[in-house]
Amino acid sequence: MNKRDIRLVAFDVDGTLVHGETLSETLARRVGYLARMQEIERIQEEIDFIPAREEIASWFRSIPFAELCTCLQSIRLAPGVKEGLALLKRHQIKIALVSITWEFAVEWLAQKLGADYFVGTRLSIEGDITHFWAQDKASWLCELAQQLDLHLEQIAAVGDSNGDRYMLRTAGYGFFVGKTVPTGLTEVYHYPDGNIHTIAQHIIDIAKKRTEDITDDV
Repeated sequence: MNKRDIRLVAFDVDGTLVHGETLSETLARRVGYLARMQEIERIQEEIDFIPAREEIASWFRSIPFAELCTCLQSIRLAPGVKEGLALLKRHQIKIALVSITWEFAVEWLAQKLGADYFVGTRLSIEGDITHFWAQDKASWLCELAQQLDLHLEQIAAVGDSNGDRYMLRTAGYGFFVGKTVPTGLTEVYHYPDGNIHTIAQHIIDIAKKRTEDITDDV
């Protein structure tokens, strides 16, 4: 390995690895609050989302996280997720799931998919919330890079929404899977079909090209 290899890929979750119903919607459906959850997900302002998260946390108060997560078996993965992540792992590339949704659900998905790292909004057993916002994705990714002794150019990030722009701009390579790339987010590869295997192959091809360039330089 050399210091120019891509060694880590950070994936957003809802809309990127998971299509259709979000993790939060699936959990809310489990406890009978799907319609309310869909209303909450339309909130735009962060300050308004804080009391909404507190409301959601109250829905889960009497149910163990492990029991809640059994309903997540019904989620619909994006095309090529299992094949794409397996391809990355075969090339010794680490995988991180980076989401603003509940961390206990992100952890469940990370274990299901074999991801190495994960982060989300933490909910303690006592009901305390450690908020994680879209802009926090970039700083978390920088901290993880430091822990792993990686340069940011050794990291790729994949997201689907304007909120992912912080993470996509931070990583050396950005991949956008939403229908329309947000204004100002020009330095990304656009895959509107959201096929994760195709993106993973693109990442491998980039890594191979960089290795060939280094060989040519030598």
